[in-house]
Amino acid sequence: MSHLLSPLRTVLIYFTAGVFWILLTDSILQWLAEHSLPTLLRIQYAKGFLFVLLSSILLFWLLSKSRSSVRSLEMAYIRIFRESPQPMWIYDRKTLEYVDVNDAAVHLYGYTLEEFLKMTILHVRPKEEIPKLLDATRFATTGFQNFGTGST
Repeated sequence: MSHLLSPLRTVLIYFTAGVFWILLTDSILQWLAEHSLPTLLRIQYAKGFLFVLLSSILLFWLLSKSRSSVRSLEMAYIRIFRESPQPMWIYDRKTLEYVDVNDAAVHLYGYTLEEFLKMTILHVRPKEEIPKLLDATRFATTGFQNFGTGST
């Protein structure tokens, strides 16, 4: 799995590139100033535009690398959810409708994914447990919630 660039690391790379730019280009400008003053003014403008161009390319590269890392992590979490042997689902807290279910839930309950997505979490609970489930969902927080096992 690729390493996610931290904001601090991204800033440090950008800072280091900027410091090298200042140190190197100022030495070149000083040398040119000794040989031709009109050329110096043109080079200062060019230096500014070149810095903006190169720093933009560097930032694009760093952000692309970070975005790629985020995508890799996202795909890993989706795979963990999909392939987990533990039946799991994601549901809408307001409507209690399924948003997604993993393969283990499809296998355990015998519904297809499409059937699940037309149902609510109340459909897989025993009737006597529905009031308890409704109370629990009113006060549920985000993240994993274990409401026990259901039966079909």
